[in-house]
Amino acid sequence: KTTHSGKVNNKHRLKKVAYRPKDKSNPKSCSACHSEELENMGQKVEELKTALSTDFHNALDAICETHAHNIFRCTKCGRYIYMTDPGEDHPVLPSREVSTNTLIGFSYMMYMGLPIERASSFFEKKALLGSDTINVSLHDYARVYLAPLYHGLVSKIKEQEIIYADETPWNCLQDQGRGKLPAGTEEKPKRSTNYILSVSSVADAKEKIHLFNYLPTRSAKSMSDFLDKDFKFKVLVTDGYQSYENIMKEHPGAAHQSCLVHFRRALLDALRIDAQVAESEELSGAQLKKILEEKMMSQTKVEDLYEIYTALASIFSWEPRKKKAPLGSRRRKQAHKAQKMAFDIIRRNIHELSQDRTIQKGSKWTTRKGDYISKCCAYFLNHEEQLGYFTTDDRVPIDTNPVERLIRTIACYRKSCWFKHNADYSQDMCMIMSIYATLQANGVKNPIELLQSYSTELYKHMYENLLYIEERNGAVSKNDLLKKRLRIVKKGSGEGAPTLEALREGFDYSVWFDQIFNP
Repeated sequence: KTTHSGKVNNKHRLKKVAYRPKDKSNPKSCSACHSEELENMGQKVEELKTALSTDFHNALDAICETHAHNIFRCTKCGRYIYMTDPGEDHPVLPSREVSTNTLIGFSYMMYMGLPIERASSFFEKKALLGSDTINVSLHDYARVYLAPLYHGLVSKIKEQEIIYADETPWNCLQDQGRGKLPAGTEEKPKRSTNYILSVSSVADAKEKIHLFNYLPTRSAKSMSDFLDKDFKFKVLVTDGYQSYENIMKEHPGAAHQSCLVHFRRALLDALRIDAQVAESEELSGAQLKKILEEKMMSQTKVEDLYEIYTALASIFSWEPRKKKAPLGSRRRKQAHKAQKMAFDIIRRNIHELSQDRTIQKGSKWTTRKGDYISKCCAYFLNHEEQLGYFTTDDRVPIDTNPVERLIRTIACYRKSCWFKHNADYSQDMCMIMSIYATLQANGVKNPIELLQSYSTELYKHMYENLLYIEERNGAVSKNDLLKKRLRIVKKGSGEGAPTLEALREGFDYSVWFDQIFNP
């Protein structure tokens, strides 16, 4: 028994808006051979389901727009010319219905923390679309348009000398054995938690790049699949997670700086300030004075802990002064020297405190159960070289606060969107977040407008290549070419349909990277 009607063309039920070509000019010459012998092939007409407004202050109103574009052909080399204005709307792929500008609006909503399922439900209802149409179309937009930008940013950050790295939990249902797998797909091993890896450049980098990447696990192998040997960093700044130590083995010429904030947390646990404050509220003045005198006279070395904390606070207080001073300046050298002196105090006191408190097993130090001071000492001894590398180079940051703030983008989105169904959609989210975070870091005031112009130029380039390939293959005469339903495939040969790589071949991405880093 049939329970649904399948795909139904509902365009006739939508209200239509009259539309004329924006660009009425004629091209002066062919962009490939520069010949002026051009013939008018007529108009390419596309009906798009689009939204008049995609911001938070106005309701989404789904309409059906008819777009017309003049097509010219060079009679000398056979290349096509697609006439359009920068930022003009078009489908995400030829023969698709959802407009690219609409998908850019939804991608920006995702970056701002609004789940796509909630943002698209009203639009899909108004546009008479299926419940997963926007998700599928957004996946295509990320795969076709954002993926080249994302991989270009990955290539650029591989050349930077100092980078941050951190990770945060994420839920991917298929990788956790909870999502429905496509027919014929092998079941994956179940994992309780997946992760998003964040990699970022430092604040004074010429090209500021913020990247996210989906990880099935938090293992060193999973991380090194992204942080591979092609990375040429000289310093990697992270927290004290062990997998980063294994990654550093693949980069023998690089150094590892561990975050001092994480050491400060272990130090505060040793001081137990919160517990002492809670206990002191229940004691009288005489009782509190007696306890403090006993602690000061005891062998717990509490005064050494406070000296360590004071020295650590001094390191943090000198850091903003060091950053404000130019490289090589006297003020910067003075601030860096003060930090080194403070770290020497920390190292000396930790080694004194650790005597008879920590136990060395192999290359690692372990602690006694319930002894917070020994835990603090063991943490420092296990990461002593990484915690103190900043003393050798005044360019190295002392904490991972910038990448921690960056990864809040994913943490906040996780509050409203608890999961993605599969790894591809999780990586789509990472690409979208990476592009917008990088645009924001480089001071691009209107990221939506830049992405609209970029998408229009790339679509124009792909459509011109598509027409050229179709005619060259002899599939149809050039007079009937615009009437044909044109298709492309992801990879391989799909009944003669060209691949995305073939259509994007020859597109100049450097122009758009220049607009990103020099807005």
